Amino acid sequence: MIFILFLFGQIVLKAADAPVVNIQTAPCSIVPGQSDTIAFSITIKAGFHIQGTQLPDENMIPTQLEFDKDSLILLGDPILPQPHLFKMAGMPAEIPVLDSSFSIYIPFKISKFFKSGERIIKGSLFYQACDSVRCLFPKREPIELTFRIKNK
Repeated sequence: MIFILFLFGQIVLKAADAPVVNIQTAPCSIVPGQSDTIAFSITIKAGFHIQGTQLPDENMIPTQLEFDKDSLILLGDPILPQPHLFKMAGMPAEIPVLDSSFSIYIPFKISKFFKSGERIIKGSLFYQACDSVRCLFPKREPIELTFRIKNK
């Protein structure tokens, strides 16, 4: 079943049970007091893209990553790939988008006071997926970053 809504001059498409974005995470092993980078991969369904994090129009919905704060694991700013420009039907200008498959990297530091064990930081990816002529409703997908801390 498909629902169509006209929003901000764009046709917004609501497709039931049509996953467009797939997020894959893997645990990261580290010892207390060290810094490293954790990565997770995103695959976007063929024919779709998600908007970049910085857009030329305030009515467009940028992709955003958010994570809970943690007292023993300090997360740095996420590092996303460089978006490419895409001209969507009916839009006056090209917009920065991400598509296909890519990885996002997040630098982090584990407190030296952390004892061994596993720690999960919850977060989310907020995005709006579009094809060449219309956009789906914005969606928030959960992400869990798993850290396995080992004593030296």
